[in-house]
Amino acid sequence: MRRSGTERSAAGGRCGRASSRPTRRSRDRTFILRQVRRCVDAGALRGDEVDLAQVLVALVHGLATAEMTGRLGRDETALRRRWDLAVRALIDGLGTGASG
Repeated sequence: MRRSGTERSAAGGRCGRASSRPTRRSRDRTFILRQVRRCVDAGALRGDEVDLAQVLVALVHGLATAEMTGRLGRDETALRRRWDLAVRALIDGLGTGASG
């Protein structure tokens, strides 16, 4: 499937358009994608590395937004517990024992 010039790649840049200088956002996404690829290569995660990276970024973004707006709670212990629960659930669900 060919992407249009307005679709964004997993690295955060526009597909089909070369940039001479990567943005901070594209460097961050490239770093995340690289780390997810390492986990897939090591057998810790299973699935498409771009999909896995996007899901991880979405989870962290959602949790951070909820925390900043007070919807995740205000108690530091509860916040840490909820972050840990969400990230562990995601990683466990995407691990090699997961279906898919």
